[in-house]
Amino acid sequence: MDVVSAPSVQTWGDAGAAGHRGAGKVLRCECGGGRGGSIPPPRPPRSSLTRLRAQDDIHNDAWIFTLALLLSSTLVYNSMRTDSRTMLGSLCFLTDLKNYVRVRAQVDGTEPADEFARVFPDFVWVVRDFRLQEGDRPISADEYLDQILRPQLRFTLLNYQGNKQVQQCLRSFFPHHKMFMLERPAADRDLAQLELLREDQLQPRFRQQEEAFCQHIWKEAPVKMLLNSSPVTGRMLACLVETYMAAISAGSVPCVESVHTAVTEAENIAAVEAAVAEYRRGMKQNLVLPTASFSALMAVHQDWKKRAITLFLSQVVDKTEQHHQALLMDKLEVAKEEFCRRNEEASEQRCWAVLRELWLDMELRMQRGDYVAPGETRLFLKDLKRMQEEYKRRPDKGVKAEAVLEKFLRVKGLEMTEMWLDRVDQQCKAVLAEARAATQAVVKQLEEHQQQQVVEMSKMWMAKEMVELKVCFLEKQQKEMLAEVTAAKKVVEKQLEEQQQQQQQVMMAEVTAVKKAMEKQLEEQQQVMMAEVTAVKKAMEKQLEEQQQQQQKVMLAEVTAAKKAVEKQLEEQQQQVTLAKLTAGREAAEAQLEEQQQQVMLAEVTAVMKAMEKQLEERWQQWAQQLQEEQSLVLSQRLEELEVRLQEGHGREAAALQQVELMQEEEQTVPSWRSTLLKVLDKVVVPILIRVVNSMVNNAA
Repeated sequence: MDVVSAPSVQTWGDAGAAGHRGAGKVLRCECGGGRGGSIPPPRPPRSSLTRLRAQDDIHNDAWIFTLALLLSSTLVYNSMRTDSRTMLGSLCFLTDLKNYVRVRAQVDGTEPADEFARVFPDFVWVVRDFRLQEGDRPISADEYLDQILRPQLRFTLLNYQGNKQVQQCLRSFFPHHKMFMLERPAADRDLAQLELLREDQLQPRFRQQEEAFCQHIWKEAPVKMLLNSSPVTGRMLACLVETYMAAISAGSVPCVESVHTAVTEAENIAAVEAAVAEYRRGMKQNLVLPTASFSALMAVHQDWKKRAITLFLSQVVDKTEQHHQALLMDKLEVAKEEFCRRNEEASEQRCWAVLRELWLDMELRMQRGDYVAPGETRLFLKDLKRMQEEYKRRPDKGVKAEAVLEKFLRVKGLEMTEMWLDRVDQQCKAVLAEARAATQAVVKQLEEHQQQQVVEMSKMWMAKEMVELKVCFLEKQQKEMLAEVTAAKKVVEKQLEEQQQQQQQVMMAEVTAVKKAMEKQLEEQQQVMMAEVTAVKKAMEKQLEEQQQQQQKVMLAEVTAAKKAVEKQLEEQQQQVTLAKLTAGREAAEAQLEEQQQQVMLAEVTAVMKAMEKQLEERWQQWAQQLQEEQSLVLSQRLEELEVRLQEGHGREAAALQQVELMQEEEQTVPSWRSTLLKVLDKVVVPILIRVVNSMVNNAA
């Protein structure tokens, strides 16, 4: 038997990429005699016809036939000339076909025949060395096939049931039937060397039949499809063969649904891998690392992402399936992140190389110690700024230019800080050494000073004993002096009280006189301002009356003119109206005009009066404010003069009062005997001693 399969037009490239250009190499079955090859037919481009040839074997006949059904889109069954009963008997294994293949993975009971019809190929029956003729009339191959598939009454009872089941299987499993008859290709004497004959040496009738058969295969043979209506490619056909053979070798019944699902999954995964490989190849070829910006990388990414998706959609088996599309998106995202990482690494390498090159000069100056000397920080900052500007001018640094520069500055800043800290540490050590030497000198001086203080303290103790003796002598004199001071204090307090009373009376009289004078002056100013306000108010009222009279005259003139115009117009338009109606209309118009004029005049007069009142109120407030400011100014000046007089006239009394208050505070406080003794020595005893010494000196003289 021969099997013919036409893979999908759209997947020719995939089959070639996988090494099976339309199953171009021979596929050998392990269960019997099966081999295949690729024939380029006159079909549309990117298509191929795969021919699988199977040889019968009594041990593997059923499995070989099952594989032929599952792998082909058109089954060509060869048989030699014989009668119809024998021809049907040779296909008896069709009745047990359900024991060798399952369509669905999970089926309750027996699967219906239409399920098998969905996956089985078209059936083409080729009968060789046979001439069709019914009586004296020749019949066609299709008519003969219809006779074979119809129940025959001449079948024996023994063969009737078997042939009937074969007929039913042929009709239910293979909805499309076709039969071709091939006569002998050459004469009997040439059959032994048939392979050596040329095309023109074959029988013309045979060549016509062969051409009809080939044309039917080229034009009518359908494309092999999966259960999801996806065309089978050469690579998918090879995968189907391997999967079916694995199931048969394992001793299980092949399941079409499971095998097709596995092939679809493998093809979809292969499409994902091919799309990702295409994306990586395109990115490597078109992406120059590092890119100037992230957007440049994303532009290349978007371009090759679209191409990868297009390639995936052209190779994927089921375009409505979302799982592998999501898997593709995830892998493309991972690949994009990898290229982003590579871009960042390339950018970092480039930036670090530029920074190391620009840092060489500054590093040499650092080694020489140019930046460590006092006051050289500005030079370091100037060189650092120049280096940054040169770094920014360098091209092709990529997306990590700023980050690498910041990291570099941070690292070098730490290095400079450590260098400066080392320098400061050395300076601190030198300063500490000097400080230790100075401390030792100071300690030595303190020891010498302490010795001097001990000598001086001994002298002070001796002086202290002398002072204590003198204090005992002066305590008596202090009591006498305190009595004299108390009497003098009372006299001074009495005199100060009398002077304060007199001064208060004089000041009260002066303040009362000033207050009266200010009140009188304020009353006079208020009267003057009220007179001015009254005069301004009268002037404004007079001005308002004049304006009102002028406005009334103008308005009366306007009203008279309007009245005359209205009368003239009424006379022209209502000449045919009676005199009574004309008079009534004129009176109504005059009354209406007068009312309107009065309302307008009243409104204008009211507005003018309000404006004048507002202006008068504003002026009155300004005058009142000015008057208050002048009064406060005058009062403040008078009070300052009085304070100056009081200060000048009673400075001595104030000093005396302050001294008395101090003395009262000293009397109220109860100091310790040491503080009291010191105060007495300072204020009383020392002057007395001075006078005693002076008197002794005078007596001695």
